[in-house]
Amino acid sequence: MNSCHSRLIAACLSAFMTACVSIPPLQDSVSVYVEQQKASARALENQGRFAESLSRWRSLLALDLPGAEVPDAIDKLERIISTKVAHAWREAEAAYTREDNRRGDTWMLKVLALEPGSEKARRRLAASKSVRNRAQLDKKSSQETQQRLVRERRAPGGINHTLEALKKQHDYAGMLAVGRAMEGPPDTQSTELLYHANLALADQAEQSNNLEAALTHLQAALILKPHSDDPLASRVHNIRGKLSTVWYRQGIQLVNVDLTQAIAALEKSLSYNADNQAAQRKLKQTRTLFHNLQRIQAKSTQQ
Repeated sequence: MNSCHSRLIAACLSAFMTACVSIPPLQDSVSVYVEQQKASARALENQGRFAESLSRWRSLLALDLPGAEVPDAIDKLERIISTKVAHAWREAEAAYTREDNRRGDTWMLKVLALEPGSEKARRRLAASKSVRNRAQLDKKSSQETQQRLVRERRAPGGINHTLEALKKQHDYAGMLAVGRAMEGPPDTQSTELLYHANLALADQAEQSNNLEAALTHLQAALILKPHSDDPLASRVHNIRGKLSTVWYRQGIQLVNVDLTQAIAALEKSLSYNADNQAAQRKLKQTRTLFHNLQRIQAKSTQQ
């Protein structure tokens, strides 16, 4: 019995020692993993997939590897991403300012590709989607209004009857929808009614401090009834000055936060008042600062 027991123990020890020999050292496995991650990170960077490359390098930080290769690679990629994100934001905001939402969204998606967790970029895309949805609803409403107008042209009183009815209901937005759907220029009565609707909406917008909407309606009223000495012209000039000041102040606040958005705000300030000298000077200074930072970042990336 003792002999059998001894043989069993010997067999178990032999099997255990064989298994230990067959398991590669842990350090070798770690080295293979590290080299695979490095190779993958370099390949992703060469493909322009900088965020994924950065993620690969960062995964090696926990291993506390000797040398500066990993932190240097991370620092380099962070500078590249920062430069590209700033450029993409600037292009996106410029496109949104031009109301070119499709191009703005394209640039904003590039921001997300570089910074996948950017809540700021996600909110900007959501806002752009909201604008597109409103545009689609406006288009649908315009089509429905057009169909209604076709029916009303055949009814006694025609378009002006509809405009008068909407005016009594204080539905000034509805009046403008009817005006947009009209075929050809409005007659004298329609012009007067649409002029009144734009003034009413401008007053409402200005009272609620929505200066951009107020400006839009005042300019529409001036187009309907242009006069060289129209008092509305001075009102338009005054609102444009206020908007220029609003965007100038916003640009000043953004300079220490986001140069790209600061430049966009200052450009918008000048779009309302090209003679705003304070905005001109600040825009020039901010652009110079932005370009200097880009050059510094580019040199750092090349080193």
